[in-house]
Amino acid sequence: MESISEQTLVPADPDSTPATVVAVEPGRRFAFRWLPEPGDLVEITLTPEGAGTLVRISESGALEDAATSAMAWRNSLSLLTKLAQA
Repeated sequence: MESISEQTLVPADPDSTPATVVAVEPGRRFAFRWLPEPGDLVEITLTPEGAGTLVRISESGALEDAATSAMAWRNSLSLLTKLAQA
C-alpha cells in the first residue's frame, strides 16, 4: 500500500466541487472529501471479480442535499461508464 499526504484537487470547471484526497491504495482504493471541510467522504474501492472488477462507491457524511447529490452522482457515473467503454 502506498500512502500519500492529503492533496486538494481543484477542477478546471468552475461549476465542479473541489475535494481533498485522503487515501490512495493503487489498484484497490481511492478516498476523498468534498470541500469545504468537513465535507462528505467518498470512497471508491476496486475488487477483482471473475474476469472483471467490481467498483463500489460510497458517500458518507451529512448529505445535506440528497437530491443534488443524487443528480451529481448520476452525471458522474454516466461519464465514468463512457470512459470505461472507450
